[in-house]
Amino acid sequence: MVKNETERQRGDDQVVLHAHDAHDGDTESIMAVDKDSPGVRRIEAIVSTWTTKDRVYFLSALVVMTYARSLAASLMGTYQSHALNDMGEAGRAGMVRTVRQVLTATTLPITAKLSDYVGRTFILTMTAICWIIGPAIVASSNDLGTYLPGFLIYTLGHVCGNILSYALAVDTTTLRNRLFMQFVYIFPSVINVWSSGVIAAKFVNGVGWRWGAGMWSIAAPICTLGVMAVFAWGSFRARRLGLMRGIPSAWGLFTSAKRWKHLFWVMDIPGLFFLAASLALILLPLSLGGGVAAKWRSAQCIVPLVVGVLCLPMFALWELKWARHPIFPFKHMKDRHVMIILILSLVKAIAGGTRDSYLYFTLIVSFNQGVEGATRINTLEGFAGSLTLIFVAFIVRKYRVVKPLIIAGTVLQTVAQGMLIHFRGGYGKSQLVGLIAGEILEGIGNGLSSHPSLVAMQAKLGHEHALLVTSCWSVGSQAGGGIAAAISGAIWTQLMPGKLLAGLQAAGVPNAAKVAQSVFKSPLTFVKENPPYSIGREAIVPAYRDVQKILCIIGVVLMGIMLPLTFLIDNVSLDDRNTLAKESESDSSDEPEPRNLNSEGVDHRRELNTFPEDEKPGVSDSKA
Repeated sequence: MVKNETERQRGDDQVVLHAHDAHDGDTESIMAVDKDSPGVRRIEAIVSTWTTKDRVYFLSALVVMTYARSLAASLMGTYQSHALNDMGEAGRAGMVRTVRQVLTATTLPITAKLSDYVGRTFILTMTAICWIIGPAIVASSNDLGTYLPGFLIYTLGHVCGNILSYALAVDTTTLRNRLFMQFVYIFPSVINVWSSGVIAAKFVNGVGWRWGAGMWSIAAPICTLGVMAVFAWGSFRARRLGLMRGIPSAWGLFTSAKRWKHLFWVMDIPGLFFLAASLALILLPLSLGGGVAAKWRSAQCIVPLVVGVLCLPMFALWELKWARHPIFPFKHMKDRHVMIILILSLVKAIAGGTRDSYLYFTLIVSFNQGVEGATRINTLEGFAGSLTLIFVAFIVRKYRVVKPLIIAGTVLQTVAQGMLIHFRGGYGKSQLVGLIAGEILEGIGNGLSSHPSLVAMQAKLGHEHALLVTSCWSVGSQAGGGIAAAISGAIWTQLMPGKLLAGLQAAGVPNAAKVAQSVFKSPLTFVKENPPYSIGREAIVPAYRDVQKILCIIGVVLMGIMLPLTFLIDNVSLDDRNTLAKESESDSSDEPEPRNLNSEGVDHRRELNTFPEDEKPGVSDSKA
């Protein structure tokens, strides 16, 4: 038995911790916190054993898993619209989307930290588990109260899949080739734009949306087995070569109360609580405050808003003063280049999300599209973005610069938003073609700017910090989506009931108030009973066109404001390294300058990384 010791000879940036596993006769190294986290060190060991054949297997398995995840996302969005319609909750689509975006935004940082700290395989396992449970609950739900938990569990699996995608891109590619890996993640949109509409229509018009959602409990987890097998084989070979020596077991990090306590602070649970509370308590009342009976002056809207606003400074204060492992790495957040890209991610998500929140209903009511057509048009942006990214990847590999592409993409997205103000409803081909052109132009702009800006940001970050800052980029995107859903939900619920009532009364429809409420709750049901050019249908179409126009105007204004900022991004030149960050910078801690130093000159927060004396150490090869 080796005596317990805590090594501090490598300076403030390295602490090596050992503990005895009470449930195992053999002793093992529980945690080595060096310049790289255990999960990062483990995946580096695995990737170092790969041959060309292994990489081919890995990419093939990754393509299968990515396609399943992308197709599920496309179909679940369509099924959600029909589920809410059947439950009489179509007006709360914005609220559901807000809850989803808040969950996504607040779980991205903790998922990224778990991926670095525990490992990629753990995140992949969590993805499969959530995909099994979530769709099964959705398929068996009969009201919003049972539907929402299942949908959120599925969303958590989607978040884990996203983080895994970003992590593997950083792990396995150089800067010049990273966009090719990004294409692997989004290329399914090229296929799904044609297949998702057909599949959705078959299920919705056939056995029903419940079967369509529930089948993913079986199909999606199976599609993760290939990547799991590649990880397992790589881990086995890395252990045989001794590359895992000194790296703690992934599952061994959860075997004692002390390690759970350590993980609690590493994940910064208090910071996540303040972040989630502020987003949820501010955005949800905005989505729920309108409706047929306005509730803006009631306590149920005012109190959450006030508490949510108060949570924002608490979150900032906690992160700056007391967080031992802050969610946001402040050292890199101070970089103008990184900060502008994070802001662009946030604002572009608000602009696009505001326009798209209720687009599916507008397509069916105002454009008279069926399930297949509405689903296909909703995926056109991703289709165009995927094709564009192919050419962008070759351009970046040859010329190594991305700033001109980001500027051009932002300009195109602004123009596309303007087009959609004009083309927002009509049964004629001209209106539909205009909408499709706007969606395609939006996708091209997104392909030019979104992923290139992400790679440009990652270029200035070390491997240890790239995933965490990338998760901040995703947090901005998801938080922007949540803000967009709250804005669109507030506008929709506040304006739509009145406009529907005014249109129905002007058309002389009997019981206009009751019909307006029915249309607001279940527009897809009303459309089936009222074909184009009927009195009822013509009475409600102007309401959808008018509200959609307002949502599109907000998008144009936001994009116009952000366009000048793209010129302030650094014109980084990408090469064959994984990062342009200097070694000394990438190895340094992201924590602020040490505060509250003890007599030995050590920050008291680092005591978090030291297990109690009663846990005995040992050294052995670790399991992946």
